[in-house]
Amino acid sequence: VVYTPAREFNRSRLVLNVLTVFAVAFAIFLGLSIFFKVEQVVVSGNQKYSEWSVYEAAGIREGDSLLFFGQANTSSKIIDALPYVITVRYEIKLPGTVHIIIEEAPVAYSVQASDGSWWLMTAQGRLTEKVSSAMAGTSAKIEGFTLRDPVVGELAVAYESGEGAVTGSDRLQVALQILAQLEHNEMFGKVTSINVSGLQSLEFWCGQQYQV
Repeated sequence: VVYTPAREFNRSRLVLNVLTVFAVAFAIFLGLSIFFKVEQVVVSGNQKYSEWSVYEAAGIREGDSLLFFGQANTSSKIIDALPYVITVRYEIKLPGTVHIIIEEAPVAYSVQASDGSWWLMTAQGRLTEKVSSAMAGTSAKIEGFTLRDPVVGELAVAYESGEGAVTGSDRLQVALQILAQLEHNEMFGKVTSINVSGLQSLEFWCGQQYQV
């Protein structure tokens, strides 16, 4: 058995090691913030919006530091400003390219508000724009409820008439579930109208010939 005495604690060496770690970390931080800056922004997946519109909504500018690039915050800005956008993804390619990949709603459906105006709504229930009755006729119509105080970019809220056990909100939620299934099965281009007035007897029209 060989006894090895414990080494004496060297406080100076510990402080030096800690300072060295901090110095290296600061150098990396400084290097990333100075040398890795946004030089180019590329947008893909956009159909309804121009590349410039997405760029403006994101708020990213050439020269911004990639180190402080907040993806979650930027995604929220794009989705808030561009109602047709469903999801936003990013790819960062060093030294300075940001690739913004957006997914837009494939189609919007027309819904009438309580004041008689017409609005377009995605399958997620988000209102995209106010349209004329003529333009509303070119989209699949959702019937059985009306919108209350619609606002572009906000989620649809159904007007409650106070009659019956089934509320306007119930009909709206059923309509959104139907739209989600139609899009999941890529059938959104075939249905011209959906009526959810009676939840026990839902009605679909496919073109002008077929009623379900």
